[in-house]
Amino acid sequence: MNLLKFANIRRGKDSSDRVGQIMLAIYILLFLVFLVLPLGGLIYKSLQNKQGEFVGLSNYYLYIFQEPALFQSLSHSLFIAISSTIIVVILAFLFSYALTRTCMPFKGFFRLIALIPLLSPSILAAIALIYWF
Repeated sequence: MNLLKFANIRRGKDSSDRVGQIMLAIYILLFLVFLVLPLGGLIYKSLQNKQGEFVGLSNYYLYIFQEPALFQSLSHSLFIAISSTIIVVILAFLFSYALTRTCMPFKGFFRLIALIPLLSPSILAAIALIYWF
């Protein structure tokens, strides 16, 4: 019975909650200023002609679908993206199926190999900081 009494106790707000809210607001503000606004400006400029008049999607139609080289590169990019996605999904399914449903040797080693991509974001950030400084 005493456990039920303690389960209903709510933690009061402290200064760490306020600091977290302020940090989140700063993060959202920086995200808007440095990513969303520049991308929005680029998209808005792409919908204008050389004189600055709004023309909509006609720029995309003229420069991508009318130009054979650009249209061909777009179709090649889509083909590569789709085919590589299909290949990776099939191989990942076979790998995970083999790890969970078979009695293959060195299962622990292959599980360790599968976890290596989880380390890459931190490694990439470390490399970026090294190059930055």
